Amino acid sequence: WARMGMRLDNFEVVDVARPNIGEHKPARVRADFTVDLQHQRPDVRDDWTGLRLHDVVFFVAVSPTLARGERYDADTPFVPQVGLKYVRGAEVIGMLDDDGRVIEELAYQPKPRIRGWKRTFRVWLDPSQYQLDVDAGAGAGAGARAEDVYSQFNIVMRRRPQENNFKAVLETIRDLMNAQAVVPDWLHDVFLGYSDPAAAHYRQLPAQTQLAELDFNDTFLDADHVRECFPQYDVQVATE
Repeated sequence: WARMGMRLDNFEVVDVARPNIGEHKPARVRADFTVDLQHQRPDVRDDWTGLRLHDVVFFVAVSPTLARGERYDADTPFVPQVGLKYVRGAEVIGMLDDDGRVIEELAYQPKPRIRGWKRTFRVWLDPSQYQLDVDAGAGAGAGARAEDVYSQFNIVMRRRPQENNFKAVLETIRDLMNAQAVVPDWLHDVFLGYSDPAAAHYRQLPAQTQLAELDFNDTFLDADHVRECFPQYDVQVATE
């Protein structure tokens, strides 16, 4: 028994989209997995049914080499004894209702009641890893037995809700780093956490980097917004 892990009742890849032009991997890969919550405590049921959009789960394929009740040897590596074969991550899209549709997370609508204790969730799989697994199976050759990684998953694991946002945080940082005109050059090093913060003060900037004009992008809504932000100054708006 493990609070953060559950035996898979079913796992199925339901959608593999065609690759985008110029790419080898699928545009998206979606799968459905089902868990049975009948014999779980109410708080554990709430944790699993509380999985929401963008939460991350892990699918594990385990084929134990030891018989039931046999003790593990602490002096030998753990992974071969437990029979861990594959681990793949996925991002939750949502829970499915009785009609197989994703339940929308709308605050003003109560969640529909679902019959029984089995709950099915739809997830996004990593298209790059999926393609690697498919290529590995296809490259096994006719004389070798190609393993289907995704048919062998028997355990699903989740993270605590307080720690389940690491993927979204990393994606946000990545988007900020790849976007243009988000951070000016003179603030770039300080924003990343190195260099002297005082060096970004306008009085310390070298003459060649001091700006006569500064583009605030969408910081201000209109001229009245600028005046409200600087009440102690006489703001004059010059128009061309």
